[in-house]
Amino acid sequence: MNAILTHAPALFVVLPFVAAAIAALCPRHVAAWIAAITACLVLALTVGYEISTEGARPLIYAFGGFAPPAGITFRIDDFNIIPIILISAIGAVAALHTLGDGAHEASGSRGSLAPALLLLEIGALLGVASTGDAFNLFVFLEVASVSAYGLVALGGDRDKRGFKAAFDYLIFGALGASFYVVGVGFLYMSTGSLNFADIAARLRVAPAPQLEAAAYGFLFTGLALKAAMFPLHGWLPRAYALAPSFATALLAGASGAAALLALARVTFGVFGDAHPMIVMVLQTLAAPLGAAAILWGGLRAIYAKDARLMLSFSAVAEAGFLFLGLSLGTQAALAAVLVKIIADGLGKTTLFVAAASARRLTSSTSVESWRGAFARQPAAAAALSIGLASTLGAPLTLGFVGKWLLVDAAIARGWIWAAVIMVIGSILPVIYVGRSLERVLFQPGPPAPEGVKASPFSIAPILLCAAALVITGVASAPLVDAAGSAAAELMAEGAR
Repeated sequence: MNAILTHAPALFVVLPFVAAAIAALCPRHVAAWIAAITACLVLALTVGYEISTEGARPLIYAFGGFAPPAGITFRIDDFNIIPIILISAIGAVAALHTLGDGAHEASGSRGSLAPALLLLEIGALLGVASTGDAFNLFVFLEVASVSAYGLVALGGDRDKRGFKAAFDYLIFGALGASFYVVGVGFLYMSTGSLNFADIAARLRVAPAPQLEAAAYGFLFTGLALKAAMFPLHGWLPRAYALAPSFATALLAGASGAAALLALARVTFGVFGDAHPMIVMVLQTLAAPLGAAAILWGGLRAIYAKDARLMLSFSAVAEAGFLFLGLSLGTQAALAAVLVKIIADGLGKTTLFVAAASARRLTSSTSVESWRGAFARQPAAAAALSIGLASTLGAPLTLGFVGKWLLVDAAIARGWIWAAVIMVIGSILPVIYVGRSLERVLFQPGPPAPEGVKASPFSIAPILLCAAALVITGVASAPLVDAAGSAAAELMAEGAR
């Protein structure tokens, strides 16, 4: 067990990558890659338990035995174990969905690539969350992006617009990568190091204000593009709507969250919350754009007729909450962002998988097709309803806890305007969520086609996700405490 834990940071990436190679060569042999995803989730939960005990944190792995800053290191601590567990869990749900109701979406000429691309995406996202090296983060971001382009393009077999959506995603992703790598170059010029912890230490000893400002400007822009910050989100609604549902479940639930948490680590763990460039960018750029995303995404979701587009625009609005929360620059706000990311990850994954199961029964993607869903498919409808309630921020769900903590952090910071925007952004979903719940729970609809049933490979995982949203919403104290400890540790790393 000790040997496994010692190599756990590397195993998070190695297991999915090896399984991706197996899936590419033997796409019909699902046991290997399902076992890899399960192993990652079990390992993440085990490591999370271990580093939560005194004397066992953080867990640092130096590749090739080369100590930092010369070598590449992976670092697992209180902050990034949260996204590691989240990515592993969402990856498991997406992988199982490819065996269930999502299987027909990977039945085209390129459908055999789906498991390999999905595993590459999961491994790369885990690498983004784990790495302690600025350039290595760039490598994993690009592997994740290339895999995501392929996953979105798989939707082109059913709808040719999927190819255009993948191309748009590629353009935005390439721009983000270009900005980020230029920022890494400026960072190396100012410190002579690529290791995040070493960079933070060197900046404290020998500041280089102009190079630091240039570095952070490029890094912020690159990661904001990857995280689909408004108005750099142009690729997101179409990509989420036209990609196969197993791809959208992973991308909506984990991809943007990984990029945003990488931005949080660079912002607060490397530069520090008191850095003049950080304060300027967060307050004059991230805050107003986050507020605009909340309102714009919510309004677009209200008028969307297609269920996938409604959920996609809702994801834009929820990302606005995260950027506005990040711009507050306080420990309480960062902890709230972590809780909100978990709520969004579980909620969006549940919603997109449940919507795909409903679509399989009705052959329609409109919100109107959800009429009578509870009578036709009670388990999927229950998961869909809980996911919608969490998106709304209904009490007894984790979505409520996340939004409450963000509003509280904004008031404590003295940003009353931000708290008002968040409250308005929490009211807007009442319209489209209420309309959706009415159709799911109370309106009659056509019976399910004879012989067509929802697959347990899709329904069982999202029921677990929905249950997690309720359990953590009711008993949120342990999660809130863990998020608070994670935020405090990250803030301490970049303190000057």
